[in-house]
Amino acid sequence: MNGEQLHQKAIEIARNLPFSQQTHPFGPDYEVFKILEKMFMLTAEVAGVKMVNVKCDPYKSQEYQELYSFIIPGYHMNKKHWISITPHKNLT
Repeated sequence: MNGEQLHQKAIEIARNLPFSQQTHPFGPDYEVFKILEKMFMLTAEVAGVKMVNVKCDPYKSQEYQELYSFIIPGYHMNKKHWISITPHKNLT
């Protein structure tokens, strides 16, 4: 999955969650999703690499990072509560 596909799939999933709201508090380049005013996902592009930041259970975060090379600690976010998902050929 390339970066554009990653963003589009993440946005599609987030839009379909109950009570999800799409916002742009950081400008038009960032798609931010909230439920009950709490942010749970945002799309970003850093140094030409598109990624999705997702709020994550701290106990699962480390496990996901060990299992999947395309999951890293949340870029520019609290590393305990956020992960970043980057494009990868094995990501579907």
